[in-house]
Amino acid sequence: MVALGEPQRFYPNPTTYEFLVGGFAASLMSLSYFIIPFWLGYSIFAVIFYPFSFFTWLIVTPIITSIVYPPQPSKTALQQWPFKYMPAYFDFEAVYEIDEKEIPKMMEERPNLVCVQPHG
Repeated sequence: MVALGEPQRFYPNPTTYEFLVGGFAASLMSLSYFIIPFWLGYSIFAVIFYPFSFFTWLIVTPIITSIVYPPQPSKTALQQWPFKYMPAYFDFEAVYEIDEKEIPKMMEERPNLVCVQPHG
């Protein structure tokens, strides 16, 4: 087990396969940001102009389902192929505990995303 102050690298030396599959998974996730707005726009258009078409309700059903049901965490989906290799593509490492003085030093080494959990 890695100490809390030490960086935890999920794929310290990724293979070419892990890197490429991780890139493929990241591309799939990014692709949804381009497809879904057009899908929503066309769905609204189809409901207004073709409300009795079978195809209209075929494309609108997933949207209605996602509105009706609350979001569910999908930890198992993110642990399956190809999504489990996304950290290898992004060269991801997690640091769970760090001193404030070490953050600027880390920022000089490479780009970072700093997330902080508030303590009450």
